[in-house]
Amino acid sequence: MLEQVHQHIINELQQSARTDTIFVVTAVFFNLILLGVNWIVAGESKNKSVYDFVLTIFIALTLLVNGLAIAALYTGNGTRNKLLQGLLSMYRDNNVDRYYDASLLTNYSKRYLLFIGVILCLAITSIIVPLVIRIFRNQTPNQKQINNTWGEIKQ
Repeated sequence: MLEQVHQHIINELQQSARTDTIFVVTAVFFNLILLGVNWIVAGESKNKSVYDFVLTIFIALTLLVNGLAIAALYTGNGTRNKLLQGLLSMYRDNNVDRYYDASLLTNYSKRYLLFIGVILCLAITSIIVPLVIRIFRNQTPNQKQINNTWGEIKQ
C-alpha cells in the first residue's frame, strides 16, 4: 500500500509540474503577442477613440490573464509543497529521509517566485510600452520638422 501512495504522490507532482509549465508558457506567449498587438494599436492615429477603446480592452485582458496565471502558480506552489511534505513524512516514517534534502522545498518555492516575476515583468511591459507610445506619439516631431532642423544644422 505504501508503494501505491508513493507512486500516487509522484504522479500528482508530475501533473502539477506539467500544469504549471502550461500556465507559464501560455502567459509568456500571451504577453509577447499582446505587446506586439498593443504596440500597433497604440501607434494608430486614424480613429483615436476606437483604438483607445481596443487598447483598454487588451490591457484589461492582460491584467486578467496574468492574474489568473499568477493565481494558478500560487496554487501549484501550495500543492507541490503539500505533496512534498507528505512525501517527506513518508520517508521519515520509513527512515529514508536522509536521501531527500528538505531544502529542496525552499528551492521550489523560490523557483515559483521567479516564474511569477517573469510573468509580472512581461505583463507590465506589454501594458507600459503601448501606453508610452500612445502618450508620446503626438509629441514626436514629424519628418518635415526633422528635415528642417537637419537643414539648419548643415548650414
